[in-house]
Amino acid sequence: MELECYPMTARPPDLVPGRQSRNWMDAFISRHPYRCLPLNMANTTGWEILCPFGFSAEWNGGPRQEDIVITPDRPQHDLDHFVTSHFSRGVLTMHPQYLFRTPPGWGMMCSGSPNHVKDGIQPLVGLIE
Repeated sequence: MELECYPMTARPPDLVPGRQSRNWMDAFISRHPYRCLPLNMANTTGWEILCPFGFSAEWNGGPRQEDIVITPDRPQHDLDHFVTSHFSRGVLTMHPQYLFRTPPGWGMMCSGSPNHVKDGIQPLVGLIE
């Protein structure tokens, strides 16, 4: 399968092959989880779009988009072009800044990086035809 990737901005986020290392796996004695081949293979599956800046998001539990406050670590003039609350109810939307094209009959599954645990947030999965 051939995946075409078109940047939608002058400075899109970095796009890199899936990376093997995970902090939680490194924390084990003798890095024991790395001995599991299926786990390692999942870690390196696909591509990662790296977040171009640090930010925090705080949700007060309410149902509206305004109930999530997104605060960049440093001022970002285009913050809402990358991360926003599109669906509300505590859901963040990350805009990849790329247009992807697959051959006819192929789809693309989008999610967070496999086995990459982040405190306080869980990636959702989408299927793009």
